[in-house]
Amino acid sequence: MQHAKSDNFYIVRLQKGEEVFEALAAFAREEGVTTASINGIGAVTDATLSCYNMETKTYEKQLLSDDYEVLSLLGNLSMKDDEPFPHIHVVLGKRDLSTIGGHLHSATVSVTLELFVQKVDLNVSRVFDEETELCLLDL
Repeated sequence: MQHAKSDNFYIVRLQKGEEVFEALAAFAREEGVTTASINGIGAVTDATLSCYNMETKTYEKQLLSDDYEVLSLLGNLSMKDDEPFPHIHVVLGKRDLSTIGGHLHSATVSVTLELFVQKVDLNVSRVFDEETELCLLDL
């Protein structure tokens, strides 16, 4: 991973073989980032995506083991149980130029992942919400 900083703005480049969530959490710990907005593009493989089912209150996960272009990566970073918690959604491009998207649970960088991270000067954490059974932002 490489990164550069300007005030509260970072450009982060993840390298081939890095796991997206592990690298983002390590970056946040190293830089003291507790709350941020994240967006990016690049390429990944072995991505696990899901959609949250409100009836069963579970994520319906799918492992995608091919190589994919990251056409859009949007999300945020907050704290959960005193650890950095990236919450990311993606749109991935397939070789046939079709797309698939959803909540990203894990992915390995296959070429590069270029991220813009805007640090926010707030300390926002996540707390368990009984209705949805999810950890939501506590504002």
